[in-house]
Amino acid sequence: MNYTEFLRELAVDLQDELNQRNRDTEVTIIDVEKPWDEIPEKHELDFMALKDNISIQLLNTERSSHYLEGKVHREVEDLSMIYRLNMELRDGRKGSCVVSEAMMHLMGLDEDELYDLAMEKAPINSPYQIKSISEAIEEITNEEVVPSWPLMVVTNDESIYGASVIMYPDFLDHCANVLNSDFCVIPSSVHECLLQPDNGQLKLDELKAIVKEVNDTQLSPEDLLSYSVYHYDHKEKIFEPGETYEARMKEKAKQSLMVSVIVSSFSWTFRL
Repeated sequence: MNYTEFLRELAVDLQDELNQRNRDTEVTIIDVEKPWDEIPEKHELDFMALKDNISIQLLNTERSSHYLEGKVHREVEDLSMIYRLNMELRDGRKGSCVVSEAMMHLMGLDEDELYDLAMEKAPINSPYQIKSISEAIEEITNEEVVPSWPLMVVTNDESIYGASVIMYPDFLDHCANVLNSDFCVIPSSVHECLLQPDNGQLKLDELKAIVKEVNDTQLSPEDLLSYSVYHYDHKEKIFEPGETYEARMKEKAKQSLMVSVIVSSFSWTFRL
């Protein structure tokens, strides 16, 4: 099996495992778009008490444009980060509600303050998990796997909306240190991402083809995060779509060549 086939099968297996976990984990999403009097769980909500229980979720901006109306969100490339308040309902179920603009104002915050609060609290409320590909496969198959591919799986401790951990402060730098290289971020779903070291093993078009195939054949619409593949440049601290990175590198190489030509010209002029 070549690496492309392996990566494709892995993405499918991860989705099967994720779907099973989601069936085993009941999470209630309170519909805060309804008028206040129509929310049956409104007696559970104390925004001031809940604000420290904040977490985040990533959505695709274009695909979620209608859903995002009236909700506080921050755009990052083609993604949007929304904010959730986590709670335990009286019947013991876990729940969360998306922070609307009205709720944010009730908390006496603006979006910058809500973002700062989320960046402080979300890594505590929903700690990240980084697993080698062999560890992830062992969890799925219950069989010991010999490490063979330099690939990582990142999510949160509940594997629910876990792709959002890539927004945590310093998280991408930490991953670069773990992988000892820059890397591509492959959006497996809204619940997790795969990190592929930037070692030239797979081209951007190949990675995007795998993402498209998995999105179109394995994911439900609500779990689909993006058709893009992203790149993180550790030295420059830049998270960007792969195409933007490649264009930036081409321009950088072009500028470097121009500088070399100019320096060479001056050198010959000086000799003459």
